Amino acid sequence: MIKLEMSESDIIRAVKNPSTSPLQYLSARIFKRDVRDIDVGRDGIIIWEDDIDDYLSYRYCEEDIQSLEEFIYEWEEFISGEINDFDLEPISFCVYQNS
Repeated sequence: MIKLEMSESDIIRAVKNPSTSPLQYLSARIFKRDVRDIDVGRDGIIIWEDDIDDYLSYRYCEEDIQSLEEFIYEWEEFISGEINDFDLEPISFCVYQNS
């Protein structure tokens, strides 16, 4: 299990560049990868390796899924222009590497 704790700077960076989510910045920082190699979805995180067909896959811990869904939903509303200010606080959650 890996614990990921978002910082305020992950959110600030994403608000300045909305094509990248705070969850992508957080994952890139924790896993020490380029943010362009990170895909964040509703069910987990994929980190693409150097070889295009090689990746690491992580699933969210069951107890964190609801708060992650709320965070992702509000982020999507922000980047679509439905809300003007993204005001959620940084979140923490855990992931497990898929086998």
